[in-house]
Amino acid sequence: EHGLNGQLKEICPGVPVLMISASLSPTASQTAMQLGAQGIIHKPFDVHELRHQVDQAVAAAEKPRVDAILNKETAPRFDLLHCATTSRPYRDMLQKAKDAARDGRHIFLRGETGVGKELIARQIHHWSARGREPFICVRATDWQPGEQGLKLFGTAGMRDGHRPGTFSEAVFDLAEGGTVYLDRVDLLQPEIIRELGQILRNASFRRTDSPRPIPTAIRLIFSSPSREVYDEFMGTEKMSDLCALIDVPAMRERSEDIPALADYLLHELRQTIGAQALQFSNQSLERLKSYHWPGNLRELRNVIERAMVLYSSAKELDEHCLPMDMLSPDGAELTEGLETVVSRFEADLILKHLRETKGNVAEAARRLATTPRKLQYRINRLKLPIGDA
Repeated sequence: EHGLNGQLKEICPGVPVLMISASLSPTASQTAMQLGAQGIIHKPFDVHELRHQVDQAVAAAEKPRVDAILNKETAPRFDLLHCATTSRPYRDMLQKAKDAARDGRHIFLRGETGVGKELIARQIHHWSARGREPFICVRATDWQPGEQGLKLFGTAGMRDGHRPGTFSEAVFDLAEGGTVYLDRVDLLQPEIIRELGQILRNASFRRTDSPRPIPTAIRLIFSSPSREVYDEFMGTEKMSDLCALIDVPAMRERSEDIPALADYLLHELRQTIGAQALQFSNQSLERLKSYHWPGNLRELRNVIERAMVLYSSAKELDEHCLPMDMLSPDGAELTEGLETVVSRFEADLILKHLRETKGNVAEAARRLATTPRKLQYRINRLKLPIGDA
């Protein structure tokens, strides 16, 4: 019984186990619970009691998976991917992603930081036949190197004093039949990368303390700024039939989309922040289009959010609402004088603290390491209405 229960917990750790026994010995009951049983039913048993315990055990076992399915419903909306996209490279990328989503292959997303790879991964899951199953996002930066395998694959049995089944909420158990998105796969340990290659080749994985392969029907979506890990997966085999490589264009490669993206983000953030801005000026849009965007879509969102926070009462976001480093996107000298640039920086800093303190000049002065009188003088000199904070 011990061996059978151990094998079951290794292969399917999420399957609940109820022990039926004629023994009333406390030792037997304790041993069964240590082996991972969720309940003990003594003979002779009442069928209603058995049914009740089975229902409870199944509900408890399904809860983590149900939570994983429900959590994906809180994922970001996909409108940002499609809002008036006129860029040919980006449209081609989306079509390639849609084709890969439907043909069942694993997918490797290559793109710079901030281009929206997670959003694309969620869209691929939504397009696929797995759309109603769990989508679990795993960021390599969230875990210490020593716990990566344990969090992903779980353990087969006794480990560090834990009983079998303790790690049944490992990612690969919760996502069975669904999609696991691995962000920055290049930061995973080499042995984890090798195990992921095993999954691509054989549709099976191994727990951290067991050589036994366990079949899996999970789709993997990897992402990385470079293709080195993809090439490692390829090895000497033709892995392209198993894993599609999709390049996600950087923002500088789709500058024609920036006005539509900026407008979408402005209206998305407007209610959240409580700002009044309805549009960008033509000058500010030109600045946004000509900027090189090293942080890509994530940086665009941050820039717009900053402008709306600092200038929440403005009806239109002009170029003076943008960060100073965007005034010279190609690295040329600033066309404005030093005093103008310094005053803008000073105004941005003061408005930020006034907004955070809800217009409390004394508290803002304390945070800025000055006196309320001096801060009020600067507010008056810069003609900053406190209402704008």
